[in-house]
This record gives sequence, structure tokens and C-alpha cells, in this order.
Amino acid sequence: MIPSDAGLAARFRDANDRGAFEALLVRHLASLRRFLAVTAAGDLQIAADAEQRVLFRLYSRLASWRAKGSFTTHLFTLARKASLEAFRQQHRRDLWKKTWNRWKGKVSSPVRPTIPPSPWNLALPGRSLRRALSKLSEAGRGMLYLAEAERCDTVTLATIYGLSEDEVHLQLKNALSRLQALLKEERYA
Repeated sequence: MIPSDAGLAARFRDANDRGAFEALLVRHLASLRRFLAVTAAGDLQIAADAEQRVLFRLYSRLASWRAKGSFTTHLFTLARKASLEAFRQQHRRDLWKKTWNRWKGKVSSPVRPTIPPSPWNLALPGRSLRRALSKLSEAGRGMLYLAEAERCDTVTLATIYGLSEDEVHLQLKNALSRLQALLKEERYA
């Protein structure tokens, strides 16, 4: 019999069983990476940074997690927060570089270092869809991904995003209509 997420978390908490933590990771790492890749709009550096934050927090906080809700809700809540923090940190770095280069009299370079091929590339959608998704807000991208790819219901999304079910439904509807309009623009551009 396959142990539940709550059972694995309890084994990790009670017996400090690292194998239970690894089993949780094996079970959920692919969907976590896909979620982070989508919310980061294909920026692999931000997605990888957010993944490290999520895994660190998950390891450090799993001992205190009590199975009040589902494990995936807990995981995606951590992932959403880590993704926002990674975006903010990258934004601060970019602002600092621009300020520093202006002060030094240099022109800032928009070129980022190339990232070697990684399993993240397997999670990314096609180019036109990626461009359209990048124009959505982080919350819109994340909600659409969780609703469509991970099949989360509005109750779970409301818990993850800290919103009411009606707000989640409205935001999903708006994000989907915006995505459809952006894809139509891509097709005719």
C-alpha cells in the first residue's frame, strides 16, 4: 500500500525519517517545478531560486505541519510565496545594477547569462504560449496552471491564494479571457 502524504509527513516529523521526506519530494517535485516554471514566465533562474526556497522551507517546516489541509495545498502555498520573493529579489538586483552602472557611467546590459539545459525546459510550453503567459500577472499564471494542469478546485485555490472562492472564480475567468486575447494577438501578429 502506498503511504499518504500525511503519513509520510508524520513519519518525517515523528521519526525524523529522511526517506519519507524524499518520498514526498519524488511524488510532488515534477508538479512543483512545472508550477514554478509557469509562474516565473519561463525565467529559469527565478524558477530555480524559488525551488530552492520552497525545498528549504518545506524541509524546515514539515515537522510542524499538521495535516489540517492537503499537502499539495501547503506545498503550492509555499511555492507561490517563494516565487513572489524570487521575483522581488531579482527586481531589486536589476534595479541595483542599473543604479550602479549609471553611477559608474556605464550602460546597463540587459543580457542575462545563459543557463545550461536542464529538466526545467521540459516543463515549459510552446513559445507563443510562453510569451502570452509572461504577459499575465504571477497570480493569473499560477491560478491557471493549478486549475488546468494540476486540477485544483476553487476551494484549494482559495486556500493557496488567501482569497474567497468567488474572487478565485473571477480571477480565473479574467486570466483565461486575457490569455485567450493574448494568444489571438500572437496568432495574428
